[in-house]
Amino acid sequence: MKNLKELLSLVQDSRNRRTRLYLITRTVKQGFSARSRFPDKYEYNCLSINIDQDIQKELFDLFMAKLTHYANEDSYNIEDYSIVTDDIEKKVLKYSKKEQISSFMHIVDNDIQNSSELTPVKSLSDIADMLWAYIIELSVDNNIVCGLRKMSPSKVMISEKERFITTRFKIKEKSLALFHDQSIVFDKGLDALYAENTFYIIQKNNFEEIVGLESEYREVARQVADKIIQSPRISLNFNLMSEIEDKKRFIRKLTKIKDEIDKIDVNRIKKMQETAKFFELSFVIKSGKIIINNVKDLDIVIKLIDDYYLLSRQTGKKYEASVKKEI
Repeated sequence: MKNLKELLSLVQDSRNRRTRLYLITRTVKQGFSARSRFPDKYEYNCLSINIDQDIQKELFDLFMAKLTHYANEDSYNIEDYSIVTDDIEKKVLKYSKKEQISSFMHIVDNDIQNSSELTPVKSLSDIADMLWAYIIELSVDNNIVCGLRKMSPSKVMISEKERFITTRFKIKEKSLALFHDQSIVFDKGLDALYAENTFYIIQKNNFEEIVGLESEYREVARQVADKIIQSPRISLNFNLMSEIEDKKRFIRKLTKIKDEIDKIDVNRIKKMQETAKFFELSFVIKSGKIIINNVKDLDIVIKLIDDYYLLSRQTGKKYEASVKKEI
């Protein structure tokens, strides 16, 4: 697997390279509803679209600018992806768990590899409401490198003669002219790169949304919340499900402790209580049960389960650590 610096050299040194653009749509699979709790309910489709040499150059320059920027090892570290990540501003996250985003993976593993078989875009109005993302592909000496970017239907402009007089300002002529065509506005940014079966994540939240991890996390969070509600070791006294459904709180935190809820026993509660006392945390136990009355209590309990509060044996300092690498 190449790192970003090696990918940059590969592209820079190549003599035979080509730039293509693909539009990605997302729709709900047949037999499911938009409110379905099934995390794999979405279907992603890849469409080819013809672009002229000027657009190819603009997209290539954009791709190279971002690749050059994030390949700078003095400014960015490459680390493995995790659900909760500290200080992501100076990190590029590496992700390769294809099984968790199986609905999306055919786009980069199959569709783009067989681009001649893709359906071409004939009219933006046919797909505007379904547009989800776009992919810039660089084909470099038989290697394919992709750049992904989240997009919304608001980036598409379609002239509606019946309702509006749509115009555009022509800079060279310094005049306003009627606009009868369809257009797309592209941001000068990328959310992730993809090469050799690995995603290099630049914008974590956008990437998770593009490939469907956000939906996956929400469903896992529901399952963990249900475990908490049903646990004989926990007394929950507020509506946790509403925090997930309406406010999107705790989704990633709950997902992170999905394998720990069933491990809570008398000994674990005792150790959690000792940790809470040492770190001066509000942690209530009654009749052998953990009492959770509100979101503040829940946040502390989640952090205790996640081993968030740590003490350095070397310096004696106390730490809060959401991201840890077990040795």
